[in-house]
Amino acid sequence: MDRISLLSDDLLLKILSMVKTKDAMTTSLLSKRWCSLWKHVPKLTYMDLNYPNTEFWRPSRFIDKFLLLNKAPVLGGMTLTLGRTCRPTDIQTWISFAISRGVRNLYIYRYRPGSGLIRLPRSLYTCETLVRLYLEGDFIMDYVPLTICFRSLKVSTLSLVNFSSNEIVDRFFSGCPVLEDLKVVRGNDNVKIFTIAIPSLQRLTVIDCCSHVPGDGFVIKAPSLKSLTIANKFSCCYSLVSMPYLVKADIKLQHGDSKNFKGLLNSAKHVSLCLQPPMDSCPIAIFNRLVSLNLCTCSLDWCPLILRHAPKLRVLRFELKEVRLFPKQNPPLQRCCISSVDVQTQLEQLSSVPQCLISSLETVEWIGYKGTQAEKKVVMYLLENSPQLKTMAISSLKSTKDSEKFKMLQELSSTQRSSTKCGGVIFGNMCLSLSILIHLLTLSTGELRVLLADIETWISVAISRGVRNLHIFQHRPGSGPIRFPRSLYTCETLVALDLRPKVIIVDDVPFKICLGSLKVLVFTFVKFSSLEILHKLLSGCPVLEKLTMVRGDDNMKSFTIAVPSLQRLIAVDCRSQVPGDDVGFVIKAPSLKFLFILSRCCGFRSLVNMPNLVKAYIKLGHGDSKKFMGCLTSTKSLYFCLQPQLLDSSCPIGIFSQLVSLHLCTCSLDWCRLILRHAPKLRVLRFEQKEVNSPIQRCCSCSIDVQTQWEQPSPVPQCLISTLETVEWIDYKGTQVEKKVVMYLLENSRQLKTMDIRSLKSTNDNEKLKMLQELSSTHRISTKCGLSFT
Repeated sequence: MDRISLLSDDLLLKILSMVKTKDAMTTSLLSKRWCSLWKHVPKLTYMDLNYPNTEFWRPSRFIDKFLLLNKAPVLGGMTLTLGRTCRPTDIQTWISFAISRGVRNLYIYRYRPGSGLIRLPRSLYTCETLVRLYLEGDFIMDYVPLTICFRSLKVSTLSLVNFSSNEIVDRFFSGCPVLEDLKVVRGNDNVKIFTIAIPSLQRLTVIDCCSHVPGDGFVIKAPSLKSLTIANKFSCCYSLVSMPYLVKADIKLQHGDSKNFKGLLNSAKHVSLCLQPPMDSCPIAIFNRLVSLNLCTCSLDWCPLILRHAPKLRVLRFELKEVRLFPKQNPPLQRCCISSVDVQTQLEQLSSVPQCLISSLETVEWIGYKGTQAEKKVVMYLLENSPQLKTMAISSLKSTKDSEKFKMLQELSSTQRSSTKCGGVIFGNMCLSLSILIHLLTLSTGELRVLLADIETWISVAISRGVRNLHIFQHRPGSGPIRFPRSLYTCETLVALDLRPKVIIVDDVPFKICLGSLKVLVFTFVKFSSLEILHKLLSGCPVLEKLTMVRGDDNMKSFTIAVPSLQRLIAVDCRSQVPGDDVGFVIKAPSLKFLFILSRCCGFRSLVNMPNLVKAYIKLGHGDSKKFMGCLTSTKSLYFCLQPQLLDSSCPIGIFSQLVSLHLCTCSLDWCRLILRHAPKLRVLRFEQKEVNSPIQRCCSCSIDVQTQWEQPSPVPQCLISTLETVEWIDYKGTQVEKKVVMYLLENSRQLKTMDIRSLKSTNDNEKLKMLQELSSTHRISTKCGLSFT
């Protein structure tokens, strides 16, 4: 049914105005009602995506046709993205036509260089309906009327627009009495002093791309500004007025007297500077509201000047400033001069510690740290004099070698710190603390070769500083096994321990292990020399809540996990040994809420009751499944891929009174009839055979033809009568056992709403048709049931 045609014309026009005009015009083919609907859309959006090979007449013909046929009383907006071959005379005509139709939003972009300069029509300068004006390309403003009046213009972007003289610039902006948002990107023009005098302006961005001409600059007279961004590589800022409402300022100037900014930015809360500092230390202003300061690394001399007069500063950031017209523009439009010249900066030692360092500064960040003498002085001074500092984040240059990073780290680690709450100092992929309390230590040894002694030393230093989170990753085997320092096993501050190396041995441990704060523990291919050491380690974690263990080849057959506080357990066994009676997991964790067990070679030796268990995933290739009886009955979601056995139908497996979702591997259909009898609230039943590339995850029936039996439950289980709503079968083969199961469920599930069956990808169309015919003819007791077969 064509529901969209039932909507009103006004609503349909709003929908069509949200898509490109070319797409809106194609709707005329739908029906008679749609034939002329696009002609009433009050908006034109055209993008020439085939430049520079587009013939000039193609966009001209399309746009001309739309403008001539359009019947909307007012043209709300016109957006044109045009190729270089588009003729300037056509663009002038389209702008004039849009103005005559009361256009409110005008966006025109032409790829440069074009076929000629575009002279704006005189009618544009007196358009009283225009609210937004965006011009980018080879536009020129030279032939303008004496009186310009943009009575409604609030937002304007003039990118690479050529003004023929200073007088025209003044005349243009004086005709914008309500302009609030302005962005100007200057190219090469004839204007020497670019004056922006707009009393109503609230947001201003000025980017100067023109080549160096001595004496060029700009004057800004906008007392209502709230946001100011200036990026000029060659020109200067000659004059600014007071801006008492300014909140955010981003200033990047390579030339000019910085004294011109004195007292004009003092109301800002966020300031970013890449600017030559004044030659003297005269007072620049009192920044009573400043909370965030971002300084280019070429402007370190500004640091002491501003710190003295910013009593509420909380965030201080240093980085090499770059300017981009677009966020992902690469390379950037302008780089700081420090990228090509090694600028020498001096940090004047402050005679008294600034108030902001004593009472408010919490975060310091340095992007592109080189470790020069000036940079080290700044970092050390801040560490020594900032008692409220919480985070010192230093990111070195990508080209910095790891040996250099470590040297920088050693230099800063020896610095005295006045804050006991300070976080970490980061060098690339290494993180160590510069405070009494370390938050995070991460060592990634996959990209470099490091000495094992260095790793052990780093861990020891972190432990001595009260490390809370310790993560060690090794992507490739190193030069030998990693052994932990004995102090690790008695670290009272450690909360999370994540060990994922290729070779690590746990053997030399103290008599008593105490990890009193450890809540998260991850072991991947860690070799324990004996079962006693594993037991000692886990028993020394009294508050452990999350445990992940991935076993490789080790010397232990039985693997015991006895942690009373444990709530989440993931145990994966990747070994390939021959199974035996004494091989498997022993789990004693009565507080578990989540259990994930995956192994092809071993099973369970023992499992305790888990009354809080909510979700369980059990995939075992071997083991006595009777050991599960009564241990999983509290779970709400259960997955089974278990070695098929001839289970006695009278075997007490427990009552699954909370179970609502059951996921069975097709090798475990014997479990279906047993669990259905004892799951009165079951709503979702899913069958699937795991066939994946990883041997550890592949079902045992992938390589062996496992014989499963299906005995129809009698009487019909309560869940089929009252709760079961969804049945899903993934990789249905159509075997006799599978057909019996599906037919039984269709015939006896009174509340069933969905039966979704998906055949194997290798099944041909004839086999699919035969399966579908067999199932379609089956009686369905539920009148709401829909059968889906793919």
